[in-house]
Amino acid sequence: MSRVILGTTAVSNPEIVKEAVKIYGEKIAVGIDAVNGRVAIQGWEKVSEVSAIELCKQMKNFGVKTIIYTDITKDGMMVGPNIESTKEIIDATGVKIIASGGISAMMDIEKADQIGSHGVIIGKAIYQGALNLADVINRFEKK
Repeated sequence: MSRVILGTTAVSNPEIVKEAVKIYGEKIAVGIDAVNGRVAIQGWEKVSEVSAIELCKQMKNFGVKTIIYTDITKDGMMVGPNIESTKEIIDATGVKIIASGGISAMMDIEKADQIGSHGVIIGKAIYQGALNLADVINRFEKK
């Protein structure tokens, strides 16, 4: 296995993330799901008081190199990702950010690429036929 993604643990017990990164390095990524800038936990059932950007900074300080950032108000809505908050996190942390939530068109992926996103998670847009996986890969494949 090349990577494990930790979620709620980053809020509820961040020391686990810190120790895991010490042992496993880049094999540990963190998934941060947010609503209005606050981290959602426990399968999106609760919204914590923790700031998404502050949690991203803390995870960077722990040595996390990759964060999957989802604005859950956009997830599955096919309205485009929250580019503004994703860019804010990229600029504030310098870690690899994978944007998730709302990707619906090639233009959304292009915007994520332009702000420095390391990748995107695409769900509904592929299985509903709005995006073709081969077209996406061919367009963004690093030459």
